[in-house]
Amino acid sequence: MPRIIPLSLGPLGGDTLEVRRSGFRWLREDGQMCRPGEVLGFCNIAFFGDIPDLPGHIHFEHEHNDIQLAVIARVAGRLRHAPNSSKGGWLDRIRFYIRWQPDQVVASIEVEDEAQLDDGQAPVSVRCLAGSRVSDLAEDNASLLGGWSDRSRAWDLGDGEPTGSLLGLGICELAPVLQGEDGIFGALLDGVAGPAHAVNVWDAPLVHSARVIIEQIRRSQDEAVVLAEDFLGVVRDNPGACSAGDWIFAAASVHALRRSPATDRFDLLTRAGIETTAPADAVILSVNSEPAVRLRHRKLGYVFDCHDYRIRRLGDSAKEWLKRSFVREPNPVEHTQRDYLELAALLRQSNPSRQILVLNGMSTLGREEILSYDVFDQPLGESLQTVHSQEVNAMLHDVAREADIAIVDADAIGAELGGVRAIPDGVHQNGEMQEELRREILAILDARGVSGFSLRGKG
Repeated sequence: MPRIIPLSLGPLGGDTLEVRRSGFRWLREDGQMCRPGEVLGFCNIAFFGDIPDLPGHIHFEHEHNDIQLAVIARVAGRLRHAPNSSKGGWLDRIRFYIRWQPDQVVASIEVEDEAQLDDGQAPVSVRCLAGSRVSDLAEDNASLLGGWSDRSRAWDLGDGEPTGSLLGLGICELAPVLQGEDGIFGALLDGVAGPAHAVNVWDAPLVHSARVIIEQIRRSQDEAVVLAEDFLGVVRDNPGACSAGDWIFAAASVHALRRSPATDRFDLLTRAGIETTAPADAVILSVNSEPAVRLRHRKLGYVFDCHDYRIRRLGDSAKEWLKRSFVREPNPVEHTQRDYLELAALLRQSNPSRQILVLNGMSTLGREEILSYDVFDQPLGESLQTVHSQEVNAMLHDVAREADIAIVDADAIGAELGGVRAIPDGVHQNGEMQEELRREILAILDARGVSGFSLRGKG
């Protein structure tokens, strides 16, 4: 006979917080078999209490409307929903109606193989999710990490023990490697012993090149105000000619430029309350964030790195303002090298042991058939993408030797898997390559001793 294990989720927030939640949105049907690692369901939560903010830090700023708890199976079995665990409709979305009860049984799992429970294996774990919403208008509380967030993060619910953090500041090639197929960092966090915390900052509209990150860290409040007032010229100069998309682009760009995710401290909801971490223990960058040509403000001097396709989609008035206000300038490889060295030193000022990883680029997909290079202008790196990529990858090895950064060798992994199949456009990988990149990232974090990121089951 199967053993029936009731599932209650335990305390949350300690004595300092009153926690409320929505009903559960089950992602596995009542009676459906589940496997270890599968997300069974989730709820949205809110909490109240007298929590003094830290100097210069507001707890869960921009995130308080988008905090969720996901219940994840750790054993195989048959899921049974508890009666009334799901309220249906809006009551499974709105997070204020149900008081958190640590002993309330929300479901049960029927387990046939009790050997799974050896060594005290809990039947489920609880993963906390938080999204930094760009605007309250951009919500989607019906899905995990839904809506438009410029930063997404996850950690497993614990008792407040020290937790290591990994911060991703790349482009679209890096985000799914970190967040995985489930979108909530499942494969990444399940691969480490923990306690670990993973963060991904999105590249819409601002691309986090090394120079952009440096300027974000160093930008003063007064400089941020001047920048914001100027940048709103995108829509201010001819508001009647601007679409809603132009207004959103302007506001989101200002919001991103004024922030500094590389120096963010992170709030973690625990069973005992709220813990606030230092800035991330490890930062992973993407060399594909470094443009060959970039926009620099003619008067204020700052860099605005944004994907060209986003700018092409703007209205004519907004594009004309950008053309008047910014100059397009080349970003040669030696400038990128300088920026990486400067950024590495800057990131390690407050934490000399902070680890820095860089995802390199595909140097070739094997499609070029060049019989003579004489027809191309010199330097070849400005004429041929493959030559430029090879020069950038070679530069990363110089930076690695000088600044002790780790290279995540996407070039080698893509070549081994077959570039045309695994990464057909040189940037966007298939699932197999993403899995290999994730495995390589975790191996580097483990080898470099990043707190919380020791490989699960090691030794």
